[in-house]
Amino acid sequence: MKLKLIAAAALAMTSSISFGATTLQCKDTGTVEQFVNTCAPEAKLFVAGSSALGGNINAILPDLFDTTKKLVKIVDATAAGVTNGNKSGTTAYYGTSKASATGGSAKRVYVIYNNNNGSAAGVSLVMGKLGKTGNPIESNIVTVGPTKNVENSCTEDTSTSVSKTVEVNGTTITLSGVVNCTQTADTAADLAFSDVRVAELYSLYSIAAKAKIADYVQTPIGIQGFGVAVSWDMYKALQTAQSGKNLPSSCIAGDITAACVPNIRRIDYATLVTSTMPDANKSAALFGLTGAITLARRDDLSGTQATSNMFFGNNACGVVPAKSTNLGGALSIAGSPISASAPESLIDTTNFKVKQYSTGGKVETALKAAGYVIGMLGLKDRGATPVQANTYNFVKIDNYSPLFNVDGTPAYKARTAFANGDYPLAVTSYAVYPKALSNTTSDGKSDLLKAVLGAMKDSTKGDQTALAYLDGAAETDATKPKQSKVIHPDGNNCAPLILK
Repeated sequence: MKLKLIAAAALAMTSSISFGATTLQCKDTGTVEQFVNTCAPEAKLFVAGSSALGGNINAILPDLFDTTKKLVKIVDATAAGVTNGNKSGTTAYYGTSKASATGGSAKRVYVIYNNNNGSAAGVSLVMGKLGKTGNPIESNIVTVGPTKNVENSCTEDTSTSVSKTVEVNGTTITLSGVVNCTQTADTAADLAFSDVRVAELYSLYSIAAKAKIADYVQTPIGIQGFGVAVSWDMYKALQTAQSGKNLPSSCIAGDITAACVPNIRRIDYATLVTSTMPDANKSAALFGLTGAITLARRDDLSGTQATSNMFFGNNACGVVPAKSTNLGGALSIAGSPISASAPESLIDTTNFKVKQYSTGGKVETALKAAGYVIGMLGLKDRGATPVQANTYNFVKIDNYSPLFNVDGTPAYKARTAFANGDYPLAVTSYAVYPKALSNTTSDGKSDLLKAVLGAMKDSTKGDQTALAYLDGAAETDATKPKQSKVIHPDGNNCAPLILK
């Protein structure tokens, strides 16, 4: 009798253990919410870095995902993400890959791009080692799929105000859904997009201090254009001040034609953004206007800021090599050195204010305010209307227009002016990743890496805004050229642009 009781107890215990260890089933044929919560990714790629290039992650979706199957946009819905900028800086998709993107067989793939704080923040997450605590905020990314056999708690956003389509090179991709997730994990980035080379970045996080650049691949992805933009109030004031001088006398405030794009001098903007002139002496008078002016700049981890520093302050290019007779000429930058966690307001005098922002999108918002506001951004394609009323707009620099060709026609994809050598403010942008990643095949990262880089650099697959291609492919449409006619020798952004 005792043996029977012992056997029964043992059976009950075994059944309990077996039941408790039941593997969570992936409901990939269920709702998008079930898919995200119960299905673990079979391959993941965390991309970080440039906010100027950030929007282009959408352009490579067709190369990574089978868009005829479930494709879900993932949103960082954490309270911390809203506060620290990860929500606004994150673009993430979860779905089924194209077999060609993951080594010949389709897999569940999670790709996330966080452009919060920009290029140097992303490069730091690639080159640095994370600790158990105290990691950069950009490393804290939302997760999909179950954790330790417990399903995630993401919820689908069913509101009508949320877009479920993505426009890619004129084609509309319909998403299966948009899902809000609140579980996060500090994660090292696999790949970073940087507006400039690592050595040209103004600052890196301390976690990357011990990294050896030789252990990382830096591959050019194209020539990227930048410009100086001003608020609508400043745009109109410049037109009024320059009418009959730099501009035709027929130009009036608010004119959005190519002939009436106002001009700023490189020397004046350089004076504003560097520290040689006392801040108390700076005002809108530098640009022929009267009153106060606000500089909306990026933080020191930004590739956009590094580009501005190099072009207007010779910073990073002015280092004097040992035993060299060359004079550096580098100027210190207004409001620097600062960190991504520094307060928004950096300088606040009567007529000159400097504010820093963690993404290009936030600089755009600042430029939409009233008053005289100026700052640098990656070029934005505005199609047939490169100038728009009642918002910020790009100005000429030394009479070179970023968004109009020399004949007055709009620059195609915000590209042709700088790609033809008719506009000077452009840099060679890079992808940065560990050399070891190219040889790692077990987790699918190397295949995804190749797919992402291939799509970003291939002009036959993409047509990305403000990026001129370097792959040398034949132009298929002379009215919509993609190739850059100019280069930086050896990809060195401290060198001038020259014709190929």
